[in-house]
Amino acid sequence: MSEILINVGGFDHISHRLLFVGSYRDNAIDKGHPFSLQLSYLRLSSSTVVTEIKLKNLTKEAVVDIISTELRLTRRHVVELADVIYKKTSGK
Repeated sequence: MSEILINVGGFDHISHRLLFVGSYRDNAIDKGHPFSLQLSYLRLSSSTVVTEIKLKNLTKEAVVDIISTELRLTRRHVVELADVIYKKTSGK
């Protein structure tokens, strides 16, 4: 992954642009995780720009809204499912 991103950014004579969007839970990986190593490698490269956007945890109400919207069901029909999901993920 990092080799492709760095090589695309390294062609100065050709106007190449590539947007790569990745997501991860910062509590799910440590500094030795392969993804962390690749991200560090990308940050050190002069041919790539890494922008990190940190999001806050979702509220239980937000989880209910998302599930309700995606399943096209009323809030009262998804509250129990949302409760289980929220407990499993802590809104992350």
